[in-house]
Amino acid sequence: MVVVEREIPMCLIDLPEHDLRYYRNREFFELFCKDIEQNGILVPPILQTRSNGRFLVVDGVNRVRCAQKLNWKTVKCDVYEETDEKDRIIIGLRVNIKRLSHDPMGVCEAFHRLHELGMSQKEIARRFGFSKSHVSKLFALTKLHPSDKLRLAKGELTIPLAYNLVRKRRDPELMEKLGIKNKCEMCGSKVDFGHTELIQICLNCKSLLQNLLESEKRKQKHEVSQRELPL
Repeated sequence: MVVVEREIPMCLIDLPEHDLRYYRNREFFELFCKDIEQNGILVPPILQTRSNGRFLVVDGVNRVRCAQKLNWKTVKCDVYEETDEKDRIIIGLRVNIKRLSHDPMGVCEAFHRLHELGMSQKEIARRFGFSKSHVSKLFALTKLHPSDKLRLAKGELTIPLAYNLVRKRRDPELMEKLGIKNKCEMCGSKVDFGHTELIQICLNCKSLLQNLLESEKRKQKHEVSQRELPL
Protein backbone atom coordinates (compact mmCIF):
# COMPACT_ATOMS: atom_id res chain seq x y z
CA MET A 1 0.00 0.00 0.00
CA VAL A 2 1.55 3.30 -1.13
CA VAL A 3 0.81 6.18 1.23
CA VAL A 4 1.37 9.80 0.15
CA GLU A 5 1.23 12.86 2.42
CA ARG A 6 -1.05 15.51 0.89
CA GLU A 7 -2.81 18.71 1.84
CA ILE A 8 -6.50 17.91 1.28
CA PRO A 9 -9.33 20.50 1.05
CA MET A 10 -11.83 19.96 3.87
CA CYS A 11 -14.74 20.21 1.41
CA LEU A 12 -13.55 16.99 -0.28
CA ILE A 13 -13.34 14.83 2.86
CA ASP A 14 -16.15 12.38 3.74
CA LEU A 15 -16.66 10.69 7.11
CA PRO A 16 -17.17 6.89 7.07
CA GLU A 17 -20.66 5.42 7.22
CA HIS A 18 -19.50 2.77 9.74
CA ASP A 19 -17.62 4.52 12.56
CA LEU A 20 -14.99 2.42 14.36
CA ARG A 21 -16.09 4.00 17.63
CA TYR A 22 -19.53 3.18 18.99
CA TYR A 23 -19.48 6.15 21.38
CA ARG A 24 -17.70 9.50 21.18
CA ASN A 25 -17.47 11.64 24.31
CA ARG A 26 -18.57 15.23 23.62
CA GLU A 27 -16.54 16.69 26.50
CA PHE A 28 -13.38 14.95 25.26
CA PHE A 29 -14.08 16.25 21.74
CA GLU A 30 -14.28 19.86 22.98
CA LEU A 31 -10.97 19.51 24.83
CA PHE A 32 -9.43 17.84 21.79
CA CYS A 33 -10.51 20.75 19.59
CA LYS A 34 -8.87 23.26 21.96
CA ASP A 35 -5.64 21.22 21.89
CA ILE A 36 -5.63 21.10 18.08
CA GLU A 37 -6.35 24.81 17.90
CA GLN A 38 -3.26 25.49 20.05
CA ASN A 39 -0.88 22.79 18.81
CA GLY A 40 -2.21 21.67 15.46
CA ILE A 41 -2.76 18.07 14.31
CA LEU A 42 0.33 16.10 15.37
CA VAL A 43 -0.63 12.78 13.71
CA PRO A 44 -2.09 13.18 10.19
CA PRO A 45 -5.46 11.52 9.54
CA ILE A 46 -5.44 8.60 7.11
CA LEU A 47 -7.66 8.93 4.03
CA GLN A 48 -8.36 6.80 0.99
CA THR A 49 -9.08 8.16 -2.46
CA ARG A 50 -12.55 7.62 -3.93
CA SER A 51 -13.57 7.13 -7.55
CA ASN A 52 -15.59 10.37 -7.47
CA GLY A 53 -12.50 12.47 -6.66
CA ARG A 54 -13.31 12.76 -2.96
CA PHE A 55 -11.56 11.24 0.08
CA LEU A 56 -12.85 8.95 2.84
CA VAL A 57 -11.52 8.99 6.42
CA VAL A 58 -9.98 5.66 7.47
CA ASP A 59 -8.38 6.90 10.71
CA GLY A 60 -8.72 10.23 12.45
CA VAL A 61 -12.46 11.02 12.50
CA ASN A 62 -12.09 13.23 15.59
CA ARG A 63 -9.14 15.09 14.06
CA VAL A 64 -11.08 15.77 10.85
CA ARG A 65 -14.20 16.83 12.78
CA CYS A 66 -12.11 19.19 14.91
CA ALA A 67 -10.60 20.71 11.76
CA GLN A 68 -14.13 21.19 10.40
CA LYS A 69 -15.25 22.87 13.61
CA LEU A 70 -12.22 25.17 13.54
CA ASN A 71 -13.11 26.11 9.93
CA TRP A 72 -9.82 24.92 8.47
CA LYS A 73 -9.72 25.07 4.69
CA THR A 74 -7.28 22.17 4.30
CA VAL A 75 -5.71 19.47 6.46
CA LYS A 76 -2.48 17.51 5.95
CA CYS A 77 -3.29 13.78 5.60
CA ASP A 78 -1.72 10.45 4.69
CA VAL A 79 -3.55 9.28 1.56
CA TYR A 80 -3.63 5.85 -0.08
CA GLU A 81 -5.40 4.59 -3.18
CA GLU A 82 -9.02 3.44 -3.12
CA THR A 83 -9.70 -0.06 -1.80
CA ASP A 84 -12.80 -2.02 -0.82
CA GLU A 85 -14.70 -1.58 2.45
CA LYS A 86 -13.28 -4.74 4.02
CA ASP A 87 -9.66 -3.64 3.55
CA ARG A 88 -10.50 -0.13 4.75
CA ILE A 89 -11.99 -1.47 8.01
CA ILE A 90 -8.97 -3.76 8.52
CA ILE A 91 -6.55 -0.85 8.05
CA GLY A 92 -8.56 1.35 10.41
CA LEU A 93 -8.75 -1.38 13.06
CA ARG A 94 -5.02 -2.12 12.88
CA VAL A 95 -4.27 1.54 13.53
CA ASN A 96 -6.96 1.92 16.19
CA ILE A 97 -7.12 -1.46 17.97
CA LYS A 98 -5.12 -0.29 21.02
CA ARG A 99 -6.90 3.05 21.17
CA LEU A 100 -10.27 1.29 20.92
CA SER A 101 -9.54 -0.96 23.90
CA HIS A 102 -11.72 1.24 26.13
CA ASP A 103 -14.57 1.13 23.57
CA PRO A 104 -15.00 -2.62 22.96
CA MET A 105 -18.41 -2.06 21.38
CA GLY A 106 -16.73 -0.29 18.47
CA VAL A 107 -14.48 -3.31 17.93
CA CYS A 108 -17.49 -5.66 18.19
CA GLU A 109 -19.44 -3.78 15.55
CA ALA A 110 -16.41 -3.54 13.24
CA PHE A 111 -15.76 -7.30 13.52
CA HIS A 112 -19.44 -7.95 12.84
CA ARG A 113 -19.26 -5.76 9.73
CA LEU A 114 -16.18 -7.68 8.51
CA HIS A 115 -18.14 -10.91 8.99
CA GLU A 116 -20.98 -9.47 6.88
CA LEU A 117 -18.38 -8.72 4.20
CA GLY A 118 -17.29 -12.37 4.09
CA MET A 119 -14.62 -12.82 6.78
CA SER A 120 -14.96 -15.80 9.13
CA GLN A 121 -14.50 -15.45 12.90
CA LYS A 122 -11.39 -17.63 12.60
CA GLU A 123 -9.84 -15.31 10.00
CA ILE A 124 -10.70 -12.21 12.04
CA ALA A 125 -9.06 -13.76 15.11
CA ARG A 126 -5.92 -14.57 13.11
CA ARG A 127 -5.71 -11.12 11.49
CA PHE A 128 -5.89 -9.22 14.78
CA GLY A 129 -4.12 -11.63 17.12
CA PHE A 130 -7.11 -12.66 19.25
CA SER A 131 -8.23 -16.14 20.25
CA LYS A 132 -11.26 -17.46 18.36
CA SER A 133 -13.19 -17.79 21.66
CA HIS A 134 -12.59 -14.10 22.43
CA VAL A 135 -13.78 -13.06 18.97
CA SER A 136 -16.83 -15.29 19.41
CA LYS A 137 -17.67 -13.49 22.66
CA LEU A 138 -17.27 -10.11 20.97
CA PHE A 139 -19.66 -11.24 18.23
CA ALA A 140 -22.20 -12.22 20.91
CA LEU A 141 -22.08 -8.68 22.32
CA THR A 142 -23.62 -7.30 19.12
CA LYS A 143 -26.90 -8.88 20.37
CA LEU A 144 -26.97 -6.58 23.41
CA HIS A 145 -29.83 -4.14 23.83
CA PRO A 146 -28.81 -0.67 22.48
CA SER A 147 -28.84 0.83 25.98
CA ASP A 148 -26.40 -1.87 27.16
CA LYS A 149 -24.22 -1.35 24.09
CA LEU A 150 -23.90 2.31 25.08
CA ARG A 151 -23.09 1.38 28.69
CA LEU A 152 -20.38 -0.98 27.46
CA ALA A 153 -18.92 1.67 25.13
CA LYS A 154 -18.86 4.24 27.96
CA GLY A 155 -17.09 1.80 30.28
CA GLU A 156 -20.09 1.52 32.60
CA LEU A 157 -20.38 -2.20 31.83
CA THR A 158 -17.54 -4.74 31.66
CA ILE A 159 -17.22 -7.29 28.85
CA PRO A 160 -17.86 -10.28 31.19
CA LEU A 161 -21.03 -8.69 32.61
CA ALA A 162 -22.20 -7.73 29.13
CA TYR A 163 -21.58 -11.28 27.91
CA ASN A 164 -23.62 -12.66 30.82
CA LEU A 165 -26.50 -10.39 29.80
CA VAL A 166 -26.41 -11.88 26.31
CA ARG A 167 -26.36 -15.44 27.68
CA LYS A 168 -29.50 -14.89 29.73
CA ARG A 169 -32.63 -16.49 28.36
CA ARG A 170 -36.27 -16.00 29.18
CA ASP A 171 -38.10 -18.57 31.30
CA PRO A 172 -38.99 -21.37 28.79
CA GLU A 173 -42.24 -22.07 30.66
CA LEU A 174 -43.36 -18.47 30.29
CA MET A 175 -42.44 -18.48 26.61
CA GLU A 176 -44.48 -21.67 26.14
CA LYS A 177 -47.51 -20.06 27.84
CA LEU A 178 -47.19 -17.10 25.51
CA GLY A 179 -46.85 -19.37 22.49
CA ILE A 180 -43.64 -17.60 21.50
CA LYS A 181 -40.51 -19.40 20.35
CA ASN A 182 -37.79 -17.54 18.50
CA LYS A 183 -39.98 -15.34 16.32
CA CYS A 184 -42.48 -12.59 16.98
CA GLU A 185 -46.04 -13.82 16.41
CA MET A 186 -47.07 -10.55 14.80
CA CYS A 187 -44.30 -9.71 12.34
CA GLY A 188 -42.29 -12.93 12.16
CA SER A 189 -39.01 -11.19 13.01
CA LYS A 190 -36.43 -12.74 15.31
CA VAL A 191 -37.00 -11.99 19.00
CA ASP A 192 -34.14 -11.52 21.48
CA PHE A 193 -35.07 -12.72 24.96
CA GLY A 194 -31.62 -11.94 26.33
CA HIS A 195 -32.95 -9.37 28.78
CA THR A 196 -35.42 -10.16 31.53
CA GLU A 197 -36.28 -6.50 32.02
CA LEU A 198 -36.21 -5.40 28.37
CA ILE A 199 -38.01 -7.91 26.18
CA GLN A 200 -37.92 -7.06 22.47
CA ILE A 201 -41.40 -8.09 21.39
CA CYS A 202 -44.09 -6.61 19.23
CA LEU A 203 -47.22 -4.93 20.61
CA ASN A 204 -49.32 -8.04 20.10
CA CYS A 205 -46.97 -10.23 22.16
CA LYS A 206 -46.61 -7.47 24.73
CA SER A 207 -50.39 -7.51 25.16
CA LEU A 208 -50.31 -11.30 25.58
CA LEU A 209 -47.62 -10.95 28.22
CA GLN A 210 -49.52 -8.27 30.12
CA ASN A 211 -52.70 -10.36 30.09
CA LEU A 212 -50.76 -13.38 31.36
CA LEU A 213 -49.13 -11.41 34.16
CA GLU A 214 -52.47 -9.90 35.21
CA SER A 215 -54.01 -13.37 35.19
CA GLU A 216 -51.18 -14.71 37.35
CA LYS A 217 -51.62 -11.82 39.79
CA ARG A 218 -55.36 -12.48 40.09
CA LYS A 219 -54.68 -16.16 40.60
CA GLN A 220 -52.14 -15.47 43.36
CA LYS A 221 -54.46 -12.96 45.01
CA HIS A 222 -57.28 -15.51 44.99
CA GLU A 223 -55.04 -18.17 46.52
CA VAL A 224 -53.98 -15.78 49.29
CA SER A 225 -57.58 -14.84 50.05
CA GLN A 226 -58.51 -18.54 50.21
CA ARG A 227 -55.74 -19.18 52.73
CA GLU A 228 -56.94 -16.28 54.83
CA LEU A 229 -60.53 -17.51 55.07
CA PRO A 230 -61.48 -18.71 58.62
CA LEU A 231 -61.90 -22.48 59.04
